Amino acid sequence: MTKILMRSTTAIQATWLRYASALCALLIYSAFRLAHEKIRKQDASAWFYLPRLNSHRLLLLSLGFATFFLGPILQNTGLASSQAIDNALIIAMEPLLTAILAWMILGDRLNQKQLLGFGLALLGFSLLSGLTPARLSQGWDSHLIGNLLILVSLLGESLYSPLSSKLLKGSSPRPAFGSMLFVGVILLTILMFFSPSGRVHWGNLSGVQLLALIWLGPLGTTVSYLFWLWALTQVPIASLVLTLFIQPLSGSIWGYLALGETLSGLQVFGGTLIVMGVMVPIWIKKGS
Repeated sequence: MTKILMRSTTAIQATWLRYASALCALLIYSAFRLAHEKIRKQDASAWFYLPRLNSHRLLLLSLGFATFFLGPILQNTGLASSQAIDNALIIAMEPLLTAILAWMILGDRLNQKQLLGFGLALLGFSLLSGLTPARLSQGWDSHLIGNLLILVSLLGESLYSPLSSKLLKGSSPRPAFGSMLFVGVILLTILMFFSPSGRVHWGNLSGVQLLALIWLGPLGTTVSYLFWLWALTQVPIASLVLTLFIQPLSGSIWGYLALGETLSGLQVFGGTLIVMGVMVPIWIKKGS
């Protein structure tokens, strides 16, 4: 859907459109919720989480910057030079990165099976992106650079679960998500203002692109991220990240059907290694 949207927009514009529309959808949803619960709409804390602790303020700013600003810009910039299928397979590494960051931030245990899986996934990424000695001897092409940007952008998404888990100790999911998203949209708006491409020209967007925007913003961001935050209060992160395995499969299928993208034999092998790297810790656990 992002590839479709970027047919008439830049990476920065597409990112702003996604999260600005998501914020509008969240505000509309919040208004209905507050009316239903008969809460005063003038109370700012009913709309956004306003942390009193400096540690929570830092968490909030970090999430807004990493997950809803820098990470998406890097991903969309990389996607502009790569394929949606590549992006979907690289995103399969997100559960492993989330587990590693949860270990670093929350002290969650990281075992050898997860490290083995991460190693396989990195090898698969190298093959998928053409990161081989023969290919590198010809210089770095845009496709390889694009995939590297997508890989780095995963850090923003991977930080979402462990940092949000700490932030939710002082807030409920909806106001917390609203504050994170608000920070990201403000930063994106400032960047848009100083960007050479300037503001979005709505007349250039087709009907299909507007539908893609609805999928990316209100549905793919507001609904899914709110549900994810709620789920974080119900189950451990390790169990939740298993649901991310649907992304490489569905993303690859849609990349093929909607965009006509394909992969070479070596790239298919690399993508298979990424999925194997993600699944190895689960297979070993079940077998032990």
